[in-house]
Amino acid sequence: MGGGVYSCVCNFFSAPSFITNPPPLSPPSSLTPLYYLSFSVPTDNFGDVLAGYYAKHMGLPVEQLLVATNVKMTIYFYTLFLTHTLLSFAHLQLSFSVPTGNFGDVLAGYYAKRMGLPVEQLLVATNVNDILHRFFETGNYHKADVTQTHSPSMDISISSNFERYLFELAGRDHDKLKRWMTGFEATGELSLEGDLLEKAREDFISGRGDEEQVRFSLSF
Repeated sequence: MGGGVYSCVCNFFSAPSFITNPPPLSPPSSLTPLYYLSFSVPTDNFGDVLAGYYAKHMGLPVEQLLVATNVKMTIYFYTLFLTHTLLSFAHLQLSFSVPTGNFGDVLAGYYAKRMGLPVEQLLVATNVNDILHRFFETGNYHKADVTQTHSPSMDISISSNFERYLFELAGRDHDKLKRWMTGFEATGELSLEGDLLEKAREDFISGRGDEEQVRFSLSF
């Protein structure tokens, strides 16, 4: 799910493979001592497992954890902006290229822009597991088999944070988002076009690097 989520999760718990008979947990406000859990599940399924665990043992929707993590990551974009502004003594409009698989880090940049940070462009950079790049290029958010690469944190077929952006793209229409995601869960495919796709391309641009390009970049 990415370092941001793991660091947030560690504040609560960390446990046995695939959560067999886990110990009960108290709500975060009275969580002492910490319980350490570990998960052995495919990356695409981690969010579902975590959500089920939270709902069953803590009564806490995992959405609260993940949205909090996205908001926390906006500090990266503000820090870079302030650093460049102070060094150049000028008010800049920056563009950010963000390598991403689960979309959380670049979504934080989107939130920062919505909060007023002067961001010109947000580039979604993927490896060959390019469901995000394919969406912004064609409007087709279609699940595909995962290819193992030298950038394993990006080796996913479903971007767990992308649904949060779709909520914004749907005009915060819960019913529309539910229809989209119900169809996607049934078929593994979601396609958008017309004004919706144009709006998405106004919010993000995208690029894809193959394994040779990734290895070359990692060599520096």
